[in-house]
Amino acid sequence: MKPTIFRTFATAALALAFSQAALAEVRAVACSGCSEQQMQQLATLADTQGFVYVFNAGDRKVNKYRTETEILDAPSGFRTIQPYTTFTTALKVETEPSLKSDWVQYLDALDNLGNLGASGAIPLPADFPVRSVAGVLVDPAFATTAIEDYLLTLSEQHQLALTLNTLVSKALDLKLPVVDLRTIIKETTLTFEFPDGSTMDFSVHFSADQNTLVARTELTPVGNARMADGSPAPTSAINFRGRVINDHGGSLIEWIALARTFNIGISGQGTKMECYVDGSRIHCIVTRR
Repeated sequence: MKPTIFRTFATAALALAFSQAALAEVRAVACSGCSEQQMQQLATLADTQGFVYVFNAGDRKVNKYRTETEILDAPSGFRTIQPYTTFTTALKVETEPSLKSDWVQYLDALDNLGNLGASGAIPLPADFPVRSVAGVLVDPAFATTAIEDYLLTLSEQHQLALTLNTLVSKALDLKLPVVDLRTIIKETTLTFEFPDGSTMDFSVHFSADQNTLVARTELTPVGNARMADGSPAPTSAINFRGRVINDHGGSLIEWIALARTFNIGISGQGTKMECYVDGSRIHCIVTRR
């Protein structure tokens, strides 16, 4: 085969492979609070030839773009194939009305869940099995599972799960990749108030199984643990120094358990724990109020 014919064949074959790989591709990206220009620019950065959906949670909208990637030059020579230079354009087209509606309903349901706490924190019931943030710090796995179970009893969480399932189902019908959906489904932070008045922040992740399309809520403690008076909760032995912790509905046993995880000596019994420096160590005494 002559060099010129080989070069032409190689160029044509690579261009065909490039176009076929990207021809029917559908992508989704998130751009919360972005302008129309920024959303369009982000669509071009998806580097595809097909359709790109840009989800804007801040402005509660989703734009759809038809993108085309053009090859501006071809490889020179036939021994060493150099990279192509490409240029991608994004033309805004009509977004499916049902997808726009599902997106807004999902965001509304997410806001409703976050608005449960009038004072900024969602109050847990008086009989909640974890009495304080100390219980979370001692056994985060148990605490997060208990909160997840409690959320399932709330109508707001139920509505959120329904809207998320609907959104994911519609997105999959449109051939949006699951890996892209994970970046679209918002992660939020909720603050929970425990029966003793202490509070803590949790990161809330929402996911949906690709096969069953069942939504699931997963919590992760992210910190900002505070006592009922607003002061930071002790997270080390030295932070127990000078603390006076009263029992509130059975919470003291959790604070004692937390202190012991830091090898703090505990003596006495009752409903009030006072901690002080004993030589080179922190010591706590439990007494009657």
